[in-house]
Amino acid sequence: RACDVEEEKRKFCGKDDNGGNSNYKPPPLKYRKGRCVAKTSLKTTKTIKVKTTIGALPSKLGLKGGSFVDGNYMLTNMQAIFKPSLISTFLEKDYTQAAGQINIVKGKLHIDLVVQAIADYGGRLLPYKLPLSVNGTLVSTKVPNEYGFKFTCGKLDDVRFAYEVQGDTLKLEVIQAITSSFGVLEFYLNLSFTKQK
Repeated sequence: RACDVEEEKRKFCGKDDNGGNSNYKPPPLKYRKGRCVAKTSLKTTKTIKVKTTIGALPSKLGLKGGSFVDGNYMLTNMQAIFKPSLISTFLEKDYTQAAGQINIVKGKLHIDLVVQAIADYGGRLLPYKLPLSVNGTLVSTKVPNEYGFKFTCGKLDDVRFAYEVQGDTLKLEVIQAITSSFGVLEFYLNLSFTKQK
């Protein structure tokens, strides 16, 4: 979308095909490790673009589990689905970014992630960061291959997990609802992390 004057002042504009500053670009996502990471965590991670849609959330999580392998895993792919709501109507889907990692130490998961979405408030595009830093262990539920989380650092309310280990790739599915001053935002995340050597 085209930039307005205020966005050009804040340097949120990229070059268009003619070399002019007319295309909006989101501010860079600055990943800072949260308080629940492992001591052996990665020092830096890469920022990725998140495929974002508004629609119905899946009723079931589909990943199949597996045996965790200790190590550091960097976020390499992510899909987000936001359930239609007042908050999701402000979301500019093309500009969502994320960065993060999972550290597994003796079967304990340290999940550290920052998602940056761009919201359109009255024609002004504003960044909104959602940091997440927790650690603990997955606990079985009555639903096959679906887990809760026993926290030893940080906390998440009303969250469902599924995971799958495929070689050096760790996949994670999350369904969560968070409450803000605008109301409840429900979302589904499908994340892939790659083990770092």
